[in-house]
Amino acid sequence: MQLLFKPGKDIIFSWFIIRISTESIAFAVSLFIRLCIISSFILLFFHITKVKDFTISLEEIGLSKSVTYILLATMMLVPQIIQRSKVIMQAQKIRGIEMNGHLLTRVKAFIPIITPLILSSLMATEEQALTLEARGFFSENKRVYLHSKKKNTFDNWIIFLSLFASGFLLIFKVVLKWLI
Repeated sequence: MQLLFKPGKDIIFSWFIIRISTESIAFAVSLFIRLCIISSFILLFFHITKVKDFTISLEEIGLSKSVTYILLATMMLVPQIIQRSKVIMQAQKIRGIEMNGHLLTRVKAFIPIITPLILSSLMATEEQALTLEARGFFSENKRVYLHSKKKNTFDNWIIFLSLFASGFLLIFKVVLKWLI
């Protein structure tokens, strides 16, 4: 979208209200590269970090347990839905519903999957609420963990180097903007 509507002086293509310029192309490519870098860092972080360890660490540094649970539940939502849909699809195949074939056949097969998926998600939500209540989630007592992550000197060095590199890059960008 930035490519189509960002104003620029050197227009390459123009039609109605759409104007593509070299500046808009450069801006769109720059924005695309930034999004790719940010998303690759996020994917790498969650690929090498266990969600459980991440939420425990957030709670240990002082974040509310309600917020950490919301983060945990949100990050686990998609894998749980994928797992439930696979189970429901296997059950539908056993009942004789054709799941493979043309696009229209797949769409017809997808409709009977939606209702059990939504109902099972609602039941799982109720089960999670009961589990939280039974395990004392809303208790005011301090929580104790079976597996606790303690920071060592290597972790402190990584944090220091990351903050230093971020500060250096921020200062470098400001100085570069000031010089140019």
